[in-house]
Amino acid sequence: ERITADLLTAIGRSYWKAGQFDDALRIDLEALAMYEKLGDKKQVAHQLRYLAQDHIDAGRHNDAIPVLLRAQGLFEESGMKRGVAGTHQLLGYIHEQQGDPTAQMKECLAALKIYEESQDSSGTASTLTGLGVMYAGLGKYQDALDHFNRAVVLLRAGGRREMDNLAYTNVDIGDVHASMMNAQAAQRAYNAALAIGQQLSNNSILGRANDGIGRLYLRQGEYGSALSQLLIAAGHFERSGFSSTNAARIYSDISTCLTRLGRYTEARSYLER
Repeated sequence: ERITADLLTAIGRSYWKAGQFDDALRIDLEALAMYEKLGDKKQVAHQLRYLAQDHIDAGRHNDAIPVLLRAQGLFEESGMKRGVAGTHQLLGYIHEQQGDPTAQMKECLAALKIYEESQDSSGTASTLTGLGVMYAGLGKYQDALDHFNRAVVLLRAGGRREMDNLAYTNVDIGDVHASMMNAQAAQRAYNAALAIGQQLSNNSILGRANDGIGRLYLRQGEYGSALSQLLIAAGHFERSGFSSTNAARIYSDISTCLTRLGRYTEARSYLER
């Protein structure tokens, strides 16, 4: 049964990487039942974290919370500090999506404390990024950049294994500079993310970077350029899988560009999507 459970876990992760979150959830539930039957608490905890990630990436945040809390308890029982920190991070992300910065900060700081005490540079960097996103959402842009820049130092030191996270952090930095109306700095950050995305052939990174550039053009009233970038971004996202919330936002932006360009029939079709 363990061999079968391990194989199912690998299949579930493959579905998740392909953006097929419901299929990943179905397989991960089968694996979870097997690990529970085997009485393997550590693997049950890991599997619960996978299940929570499936729910989160499918946009079902409320379904993920009780799963994460159960995983956190098992990680604590097993003395797996990194696992505990990871659940705090994911709970912080959920609170961010739900618009609760106080709860988000509490979870992120709990994770950061564990990572720093464990001298885990990767975990520290990802938590600093989460805090940066939170500050950006509150309009505290300099605080956001300070946290992002601390994360970038750690991520660059991590070399190739941290390249994808470095790319996403560059997108976040670009978003902050765009909000501060610093178009040149935003473009530099998005271009840095694009370069990494192209090197890794990562549709998710490419989608976020093109989306950022598209929104930057949109703010500047350059609707043709914005449309070009947003359509490229949508193509990348559709190949990698993206949440209904993000899909609705990018299709709305595409519709806005088409409307401004007088292409009303096309604009309506994207709005209906």
